[in-house]
Amino acid sequence: MRHGAAVEANARALERIAVGDEPAAIAILEAALALAPEPVLAVNLGRLLWRHGDLARALALLEAAAAAQPASTAAWLNLADARAAAGDIGAEAAYRRALLLEPERAEIHWSLALDLLIRGEWQRAWPHFAWRARHPAVRRRPAAFPTLAELSRPHGPTLLWSNEGVGEDLRYARLLAPLADCIGPLVVEADRRLVGLLTRSLPGVTVVPRTWPPAPETATRAIAAQATPTDILPLLRPRPDALPGSPAWLTAEPALTAQLRRRYRSWGRGPVVGLSWRSTGTPFATAKSVPIALFAPLLADPDVVFVDLQYGDADPDRDALPAAGRLRRDPEVDPLRDLDAFAAQVAAMDLVISSSSTTVHMAGALGVPVWTLVHRGPPVTPYWLAGRPDTPWYPTMRVWRQAVPGVWGPVMADVAAAFGRWRGARRDDDGATP
Repeated sequence: MRHGAAVEANARALERIAVGDEPAAIAILEAALALAPEPVLAVNLGRLLWRHGDLARALALLEAAAAAQPASTAAWLNLADARAAAGDIGAEAAYRRALLLEPERAEIHWSLALDLLIRGEWQRAWPHFAWRARHPAVRRRPAAFPTLAELSRPHGPTLLWSNEGVGEDLRYARLLAPLADCIGPLVVEADRRLVGLLTRSLPGVTVVPRTWPPAPETATRAIAAQATPTDILPLLRPRPDALPGSPAWLTAEPALTAQLRRRYRSWGRGPVVGLSWRSTGTPFATAKSVPIALFAPLLADPDVVFVDLQYGDADPDRDALPAAGRLRRDPEVDPLRDLDAFAAQVAAMDLVISSSSTTVHMAGALGVPVWTLVHRGPPVTPYWLAGRPDTPWYPTMRVWRQAVPGVWGPVMADVAAAFGRWRGARRDDDGATP
């Protein structure tokens, strides 16, 4: 294949990526690379394979591409990302090679920060973490409020607005009270479904619905400074073993929680356990989701009340489960519509077992015992620290990790064994926790 043909094949692959057809792009790049070992083809194919969980092939391609083109930032950055996804400590060295080539590139600093965070190197991460504000993919707020650049008291309220979604709102709510103690009044934009829950849980913090573009009433407030939730971490500079804030920082509506707990207790005589298995709304949803059939050994316990916490359209999953009748769904709670009711539902559980999704962030923020099932591969999520069965973000959480990308069987076998031990402990002492 001539160089021009390789460039043309790469362009066609990029077109397929732009319309969301990554499998077609992989096929185009594989065919082209079989005819000519062009580094640009190897880099783009390696990144796609990394995103789709084929880390072994991705690493082989990207290692070769970086060796062939040591002056290519793209080769080193993609190799670093693949190494990070594989849990390879060599990711940092590859990120730093990329920074030598482009020291002012924000994406490299941000990716290096995530790699350091997930490995517990938080103090080394903060200088790179601060580059997130310059990342070209990060949404900018169309307002003239000055940025909260250092931990000092602005002359008025600070507006905290989010780049992400519900999970971030729940996670960073832990830091709002400590932040207010340091800098004064806060006005926090959050998903409209969380306004009631956060207002109840964080007295003294003004919570308003998040819209995009921002609501005019927010823009006209007497705001002295602005920040995103991710700006808080470099300001507070916590250690991974000493996050500030309460270990349970959200409070579900007490009367509704008690009502739901009574309802679920009436469904059986054992503990109440919530299950969720699917992630949605992310390019990595399939990799993060656990096949519902793997929950069958848990559902076989006749003395447990299993409550369906899965949000969204998951009826085909439920229909495929042989023990579907053992998984009870409450039609009066819809997390896509009412997160305050969902918080009360989660607070009514004795234990939550779920794939990595909004459900586990809600459970952890409420202080409910929760087992989180974490896939291996992208995206790199710094709140699930590498090699740890717990996370400093959520003291009541236990983390179960894939050893091999896409392979959930051993994970769920370990979960089932631990669930049996948890059940035994509860029979011996009803006050035991997982």
